[in-house]
Amino acid sequence: MEGRRPVINWGDGWNYIQERITKLIRVITEGLPENHIDAEECMAAYTMIFNMCIQKPPYDYSPNLYEKYRETFEEYLTSMVLPVLRERPDEFLLHDFVKRWENHKVIVRWLSRLFIYLDRYYIERRSLPGLKEVALTCFRDLVYLQVNARVTAAVIGFIHREREGAQIDRALLKNVMDTLVEIKVEGVKTAYEVNFEAHMLRETGVYYSHKASSWIMEDSYSDYMLKAEECVRRERERVSHYLNPSSENKVVEIVKHCLLVVYATQLIEKKLFSESVSSASLAADYVEELSRKFIAIQLEFAANFEQLFNYRILKGWGFLLLNLFWDMHAFT
Repeated sequence: MEGRRPVINWGDGWNYIQERITKLIRVITEGLPENHIDAEECMAAYTMIFNMCIQKPPYDYSPNLYEKYRETFEEYLTSMVLPVLRERPDEFLLHDFVKRWENHKVIVRWLSRLFIYLDRYYIERRSLPGLKEVALTCFRDLVYLQVNARVTAAVIGFIHREREGAQIDRALLKNVMDTLVEIKVEGVKTAYEVNFEAHMLRETGVYYSHKASSWIMEDSYSDYMLKAEECVRRERERVSHYLNPSSENKVVEIVKHCLLVVYATQLIEKKLFSESVSSASLAADYVEELSRKFIAIQLEFAANFEQLFNYRILKGWGFLLLNLFWDMHAFT
């Protein structure tokens, strides 16, 4: 019949589309500017996809194209991305992890444009995952979950080195943190909060517990408190440079707990000694009681201090607890 569009068969149509997708992916993965992407070929691929979707059954290939869209990402990620990341040592792993994620986002942006007819009609009518969701899920399952443990260990290793005085690439770590925030692993929860943060906080506690056990034996009260203050300052700075802002209070509380709360009794005794007060004048139960109040002040801040200050157990020693309190919170 005159004017009827010829039917596009699956094999010819998909081969035509795949050839142009392959060229597009090659440009992006080779690091070439996006203006090297052939816009005419992309438009031709889009037109082919559109025409294959609007043909009458049994030649409506919308379901086939939806599956091929997913398979395209699965093949690309398992053949071109994951093998490279698996063989990289720590610092190079982090560089490539960020680079491959950025490439992936660009590829998603371009391919979702080519297949946009699926998003507007086929996917919406069947309540299927959208094109971008499919592509990002592929990266999460096929790449991120495979290298997550190594990425986390590498970042924590760099943080440890920096705490020990080494110079590290903070910009790189910032890029890694941003990537982890962008990757969703449990609904709207990010890879940063679900997987990375818990490990980082645990290692922070281990690190400062070890430091505190040495410092409390070696340092005077003043030296110890100066070190504690400096640790809090540096951790706040670390968050501002590359960790997510949501971690700041959690990190600081761990540092304060490890350095101040755990060693409250010893700090009181050091303070007494530094003030030339005879510790023998305090009964053992008084020292224990003072340490408990010291911890309470640390945890509850100034809210309950006035009440505690008026307790009989603190009379005669209130000035000392007040000094301790302000020493601790001078750097909060």
